[in-house]
Amino acid sequence: RELSRTGHATWHGVPYLHKPPLFLWMLALAVRAFGESELVLRLPAIASGLARHRPDLVFALLGTTQARMRVAERTGDAENARGYAEVDVGMTRMLLDGARALTPRPRFVYLSSAGAGTSGKGAYLDARTEVETMLRASGVPFTIARPSFIVGDRDESRALERLGVPIAGAALGLLRRVGGGRVADRYEAITGEALAAALCRIALDPAWTDRVAERVDLG
Repeated sequence: RELSRTGHATWHGVPYLHKPPLFLWMLALAVRAFGESELVLRLPAIASGLARHRPDLVFALLGTTQARMRVAERTGDAENARGYAEVDVGMTRMLLDGARALTPRPRFVYLSSAGAGTSGKGAYLDARTEVETMLRASGVPFTIARPSFIVGDRDESRALERLGVPIAGAALGLLRRVGGGRVADRYEAITGEALAAALCRIALDPAWTDRVAERVDLG
């Protein structure tokens, strides 16, 4: 931050010699171009990490939740209070920009959501739709996965999810009985372990390049 403001690599006025000068100047240029935020400060690290390892696949599994944002706002935790635009869209855009700078470009595997693809469905799905649109226009080979409910152990309590998943499961079962099997398959819950295995499977399959995997395709 001080380098972007003063042109000198200092920490509280003291010369800072613990990082390579080129890396510090990359940080300063990012701040000048995009403004000062935690996300912008992470951009050069993302780009340099991708350039160093030159991966064949990049997995973008980034996202926040309304519950996490509410708790963070109450406790003054600015790091976790950021919303969909900054986390789901902003951080994924940084990762995508890093992938786009590589030659050859890696395949970008993006975890979206059932219901994404058209706008006007609420903040969460609109963020996922924005990323999908950005990804299609990027020129980077991609695979988009659209699971529905993801169930299993979580690092935070989700009371509505615990109540909603059994109710949704019962409703989907009824829908199958009246001929709505295709819709039911699209919104069936999946465990985190099964989703992880499915993401690896489609990521390693060239046939899934530039395609969208709906819930039924994830097994």
